[in-house]
Amino acid sequence: MVLAVGVGAAVAMSTAEAADGEPGQPQLTRGRELYTQNCAQCHGPQGSGSSLSGRTVPAIDDDPVSLVRVVMATGRMPPPGDPFDSRPREVTLAPDEREAILAYATEEFGLTGDVAPPPEGDPARGQDLYTTNCAACHGTAGGGGVAGRGAYTPGLTGYEPQTIADAARTGPFAMPQFGRGQLSDQELGDIAAFLETVQQEEYTPLWDQELGPVYASAFAAALMGLVLVLVLVLAGRPMWFPPEHHDRAAGEERNEQHEQDEQDDG
Repeated sequence: MVLAVGVGAAVAMSTAEAADGEPGQPQLTRGRELYTQNCAQCHGPQGSGSSLSGRTVPAIDDDPVSLVRVVMATGRMPPPGDPFDSRPREVTLAPDEREAILAYATEEFGLTGDVAPPPEGDPARGQDLYTTNCAACHGTAGGGGVAGRGAYTPGLTGYEPQTIADAARTGPFAMPQFGRGQLSDQELGDIAAFLETVQQEEYTPLWDQELGPVYASAFAAALMGLVLVLVLVLAGRPMWFPPEHHDRAAGEERNEQHEQDEQDDG
């Protein structure tokens, strides 16, 4: 009877902790297992980093909670192959697995610096804010692509508002940070609301890269110009010569041929 009461009290305490948002022991245990399987090889068992192939793998024990969360939510970590390949890709960890890893890392490494979820926003305001602050790299409709200098930008559709806020506040990899002086919490909520209304835009592939809309448009314009030059050349009238020059050159060629014929006859 006493044992049953004790077990019941322990279960009730665990339930109360979960209700308060504190991670329970089962979640921490699972988080440790998942961290060992997916993260420890590169970041070290204590999150203090390591060295692979002569390159330094950064520590995560000083990273903000929001940074660890966003790199997992966007599929940047854990990478399937090259540990230094930070391109966005398909997310391999389920939401509950990411939460378990984050809970374990926070508890074990003392991570701080969390970002609160943004409030519900207005898509119309969010579109204007997105165009001003985000579209140059992530595309007009959140499709992502290549931002230049080998920096890959992920598509932003399909993510939770929390992920959008985490990315904006922490500035993962080559992305700049947006403090509250640049974008308020409400404005982040507006941007997240806009992104929920748009569909993933199509990419224009270039070899094995994928270009965002700005770069795709520039490439298309350059390609059209090249085609026009080729058409004019094949037509025998290069565009850099005016028609009268082309006709004069043809006349001179005929005169030279006529003089050569007269010399041959003589």
